[in-house]
Amino acid sequence: MRNAGSCGHCRENASRRIQRLQLIRLTKDADRRETQGATLERRVLGATLEETAVIEVRAKKRTGSHSLVTALRTTLEGHYPDKSLALGGTFIIQKGKAKIHIMPREFSVCPLNTNDDVNNWLKHFEVSAPLICQSVLVSRDPGLDLRVEHTHCFSHHGEGGHYYIDTTPDSVEYLGYFVPAEFVYRIDRPKETHKVGRD
Repeated sequence: MRNAGSCGHCRENASRRIQRLQLIRLTKDADRRETQGATLERRVLGATLEETAVIEVRAKKRTGSHSLVTALRTTLEGHYPDKSLALGGTFIIQKGKAKIHIMPREFSVCPLNTNDDVNNWLKHFEVSAPLICQSVLVSRDPGLDLRVEHTHCFSHHGEGGHYYIDTTPDSVEYLGYFVPAEFVYRIDRPKETHKVGRD
C-alpha cells in the first residue's frame, strides 16, 4: 500500500458530503440537484432521533482478524442466527491507521470479472486517524441480494475512501454510535447477480 497523502478525490468538501447524506430525498419527482453525487450504488440510513435506540461502541486494540464492522456483523449473526438484523451509524477511528480504497475517476476499459480484477483496478491506500466512518451492515442477507456491510470514511486532513480494516491493531481506537433498522428496502434489484467486488 502507498500513502494517500493529499487525496483530491476525498477532499472535495467533506462537509458537503455529510449534507448530501442528510438532505437526500428519495421521491419519484425529486429535483435532480437533490440527488447529484449519487454513484452506481448507495445506502441510505434514515432515522427519527426522538426515541431511537442508540448503541455506543468503544474499542481499543484489535485482537482478531476482522474489521470493527465485520466483528459487529458476525457477532449479531452468531447471537441471532435466524434473524436479519441491520445497523447503521457513524464511528471514528480516533487513533491508528486504516486500509482504504478509492475508485479511479474513469471506469475500467476492461471487464472486471473477478475480485482480483476489481482490486487491481481500485487504488489502495493507508490513511491516518482521525477518520470519520459512515457504515451500514446487516447480520445476514434476508434474500434481497444485499452487500452485508459497507463503510466509507473521510477526514478533515483530506484522506478517506472505502474502509476495509485498521492496519495498526495494537494502537487502534474506535468510538461509534449505531442505530438498529426497523426496515430494509432494496431498490432496483438486479435480475442477474454476482459476488465480485463485495469484500
